[in-house]
Amino acid sequence: HLLHHDAELDSPPFDWLLSWQAR
Repeated sequence: HLLHHDAELDSPPFDWLLSWQAR
């Protein structure tokens, strides 16, 4: 959710961090 800044506020920063790391 890098494009969606709103989602970042809703969810913790590490949430998307793991997302791209899991790739």
